Amino acid sequence: MNEKDSDNQKKQTAGQPDNNIDCPFPIPCEQKQIVGCTSKNKTQNKKNNGWPNRIQAFFTALIFFVTTAYAIVAYYQWLEMQKTSEATKLAADTGANALKLSERNFNATQEQSRLDQRAWLGITEVSGIPELGKKTIIHFSLKNT
Repeated sequence: MNEKDSDNQKKQTAGQPDNNIDCPFPIPCEQKQIVGCTSKNKTQNKKNNGWPNRIQAFFTALIFFVTTAYAIVAYYQWLEMQKTSEATKLAADTGANALKLSERNFNATQEQSRLDQRAWLGITEVSGIPELGKKTIIHFSLKNT
C-alpha cells in the first residue's frame, strides 16, 4: 500500500468523507453535489407544491364524500328493491289465487248454464181418482217449460 491509500483509509475510518478517492467509475460533478434543504428551499417548495397538493387533497376528499353518498343511495335503493320484489311476489301469489277463483267461478257458471239448458217438465192437468181395491188410472199432462 502506498501512503495515499493509507491516508485515505484513516480519513474514512475517522468518519470524514474524502472527495479525493479515486473511483473506477467517475461520477460527473453535477451528480456529486447534493443540494441540502435550506429554509429558502422549503418555502420555495411550499409555494411551488402547495396548491397542487391542496387541489389533489380537495378532489380526493370530494371523491370520498361522493362515493360515500353514492353507497348510501345504492343501499336505500337496494332496500326499496327488496320491498318491491316482496310486493311483486305477493301480487303474483294474489294473481294466482285470483286465477284459481276465476277458474272455479267459470266452472260453476258452465255447470249452471248446462243445468239451465236441460228440459224442465211441469205437470199441467191431472185426472183420475184413486179407489180402494181397484186399479187406479191417473191421466196427467206434461208441459216443457
